[in-house]
Amino acid sequence: MDEKITITAQSEYRADASDAAAGRFAFAYHITITNNGDMALDPVALADAFVTNHLAYVSASPAEDSAGVGSLAWTNLGLIVPGGYVTVTTRF
Repeated sequence: MDEKITITAQSEYRADASDAAAGRFAFAYHITITNNGDMALDPVALADAFVTNHLAYVSASPAEDSAGVGSLAWTNLGLIVPGGYVTVTTRF
């Protein structure tokens, strides 16, 4: 079966020595949606869930359309042409 959409996630964290000693870290998750098909995708929606006792949401780029306890949602990330992609970055 040919995959028409690929979703990949990459995480990163940063903390200087004083933040690490205090248990504070900055996490970012990069979620990339790639159109491997031969037709444009529109609309493209995304829902993301996270554990609130481990992560405190700070921001997203592009900004989410709605947020709930432990969840973020984007109703339309825009047109993704064949071979194109969109990346959403969430920060905690």
